[in-house]
Amino acid sequence: MILSLIALCALQHSFEIPGTSHWDGLGMSTFVLDDITGDGIAEIGTGAFCTDFNGINSGSVYIYDGASLTQIRRHDGVMAPSQLGRFATALKDLDGDGVSDYAAGAPLESTNHFRAGAVYVWSGATGQRLAWVHGTKANGHFGVSIASIDDIDGDSIPDILVGAPGEYNGDGVVYAFSGDGSGEIGRYYGQSSGGGLGTGLAALDDTNGDGISDFVVGEPYARSNRGDVHLISGASITRIRRIRGQSTNAWFGYRLAGVGDADLDGITDFLVGEPCKDTVHLYNKSGNLIRSHIGPGSSGGLKQGWGHSLAGAGDVNGDGRDDYVIGAPGEWAGYSYQSPGNDTIVFNGRNGSTLMSYSAAEVDDCFGASVTVGRAYTGTNQKLLLIGAPAAGDIQGNHAVGMLCGIVLP
Repeated sequence: MILSLIALCALQHSFEIPGTSHWDGLGMSTFVLDDITGDGIAEIGTGAFCTDFNGINSGSVYIYDGASLTQIRRHDGVMAPSQLGRFATALKDLDGDGVSDYAAGAPLESTNHFRAGAVYVWSGATGQRLAWVHGTKANGHFGVSIASIDDIDGDSIPDILVGAPGEYNGDGVVYAFSGDGSGEIGRYYGQSSGGGLGTGLAALDDTNGDGISDFVVGEPYARSNRGDVHLISGASITRIRRIRGQSTNAWFGYRLAGVGDADLDGITDFLVGEPCKDTVHLYNKSGNLIRSHIGPGSSGGLKQGWGHSLAGAGDVNGDGRDDYVIGAPGEWAGYSYQSPGNDTIVFNGRNGSTLMSYSAAEVDDCFGASVTVGRAYTGTNQKLLLIGAPAAGDIQGNHAVGMLCGIVLP
């Protein structure tokens, strides 16, 4: 199944939400939120990190009604250039009201220190702010990555992970915070000078048999930009194992995503993006490579952006294996378009074959900069795929506004 972005509106159970002003960057991050309107349809969240409501690139997070696609909330960054919404994600239910909550990073916010960053947490049910946590180091970029993880501190409330890859002179840190708002549980420091630990981050299920969820964190600039990925115990916030990138200037670990169980060993697997090699790898909990997906840039061709966006999809085709999504948004340098993107693909977890493929109307839309899969309807297992295209619009006329595309997977 291959469809253009323009054609998606004609497809049953699909939609587009455009940005509203010049270079909004809408679609840079995407998430699916539980139904909060009572109609049984999931709501939709997206970050638009370049909006200017409180100064240039202060950024915003939008929540849309899943049925009408009308905006029901907007959260704005507090100053220029906070870039609120550069990363935004759904969380597990933190306040016990039965609705998942959500969070966004503002990695360039300077409330306490210059570009130290901040993370905001909001109630999914009401939109009220539950927490506002600031980075503590200048240029720390706290909030570049955020992950929701099952309870790791024993209070029966899910917890939150936050990456700050600029802290400690770029070595980076990942913080674990209690979901009850009581503060920090622990932290894991970068292991390589200037490695940028925390650029990529993903929560996993229990991988080492202690009954506590674990997580993976990327250190993409380690060892001449080869990159490392660390599998971390959620119970102790210590390293279980490390997987090392093999190629210089490859950025192994720039993006990470938990996949569920693709190889049927009973333990969650995970994707590792290596964007400067135009490659995505699937690993199991032992650090063994299951397979790789390789774009043309791996062998010297133009990079299509493989490794910039990844997501677990659950079992899409009903074969008992968990599947996954990879976006190929092309290559950008600031506002400068460098090479075309390609299709966003839903892959079969069993053998890596293509299940579904979706393409943009224009190859310079940055279509696939973000990908997310969540439950489309209350009480069903039908899945909603969200694809962000933050550069969609008239690039030549310098009027790109961004776009969010949604597809209910067949």
